[in-house]
Amino acid sequence: MFTEALARSLAQQAARELGIASRTSPQLIRMGEHGMFRLGGGAVARVARGLAWQATAERELAVARYLHECGVPTGQPLAEAPVLVHGHPVTFWRELDVSRRATFPEIGAVLAALHQVPLPESLALPDLDAFERVAERLQDAPIGETDRQTLLAVAAELAAAWAQTDLPARRCLIHGDPHSGNVAFADDQAVLIDLETVCIGPPEWDLALPGTYTASLHWLEPAEYQGFVAAYGGTDVTAAPHFRLLRRIRELRMTSWLAQHAGESAATAAQLRHRVACLADDRVERVWSRR
Repeated sequence: MFTEALARSLAQQAARELGIASRTSPQLIRMGEHGMFRLGGGAVARVARGLAWQATAERELAVARYLHECGVPTGQPLAEAPVLVHGHPVTFWRELDVSRRATFPEIGAVLAALHQVPLPESLALPDLDAFERVAERLQDAPIGETDRQTLLAVAAELAAAWAQTDLPARRCLIHGDPHSGNVAFADDQAVLIDLETVCIGPPEWDLALPGTYTASLHWLEPAEYQGFVAAYGGTDVTAAPHFRLLRRIRELRMTSWLAQHAGESAATAAQLRHRVACLADDRVERVWSRR
């Protein structure tokens, strides 16, 4: 199991191998798909869950270097390649300010810069997979079989609709998951981090996340969303005819992630059941937790 204690030990060992000294135990920044630890001396270690993340870690470092060359503010690697420790790739980054969360106007401005970058000829970046890991998460999730089959049926319906749109054919560099936790600061400038989701796809995919936050989940106030639209350059994806499809795919992905954790508490299980009801019937009012 990928625990905080394991990730901390791996970060320490990788730092020693790279010659990055840490006088104290690595300090946890957050545990998610990766374990992120502050090492001191301006260095951060990012520990992946397993060997399957090796190619992704290598690509993330290459993307960071490319975007830096193009003038897009991104996290800066401290090593050319991941350090592999007991099957876990560990990457090292210059520490950034994460003491506050980025506003959505700040996210809109950095996304506008990203979407204008030329497609890199030297990087083999994947095309967007709008349903990446959804089926795998649902198959393994500790949820009832009725809920599982409902969500798989929704996924099949949305995948068929996605295949019929012209959106997958639109191509630019996109972040993939541009929420406020994936933006940090350097000298008060917004900086994109967590670049493992960077791929080639329609810019609407990035825009649909804040659009969903405001249009259906009501996590984002209308005024801040309009600030995001203005900072991006005026495009309001919620007014586009394909937004409902994008929104529902985004909601499905959020639900598939939560499904993995449904066994953690009664509250999480109840939230999962509510989300299933919302996805099965789009008319159900959404009262979604932010987890």
